[in-house]
Amino acid sequence: MWRNAVAALVPEADRSGELLDLEEAEASLADDRCYLLVGTRGDEPAGILSAFRFPDVECGGYRVYLYSIEVHPSHRRQGIGAALVSHLIDLCDG
Repeated sequence: MWRNAVAALVPEADRSGELLDLEEAEASLADDRCYLLVGTRGDEPAGILSAFRFPDVECGGYRVYLYSIEVHPSHRRQGIGAALVSHLIDLCDG
């Protein structure tokens, strides 16, 4: 699903090189510091979010850096991006 989401949602001009291969993606997704969320409409990807959690050396605990978020133009202004961010916050709080 993630590969289809990236191909459908991230303009080719904005990609730096090839998409991750399956092994690279599995390694990233196995790392509990990496977040890759896909929002769908039906069976189609409508949005994608990637984020990374790292230690906060100043205050303790962790910070999460929202690296990128894309919503397909035909699905914008429908709450998909907000839902992805809200789900990320829930994952980080839980």
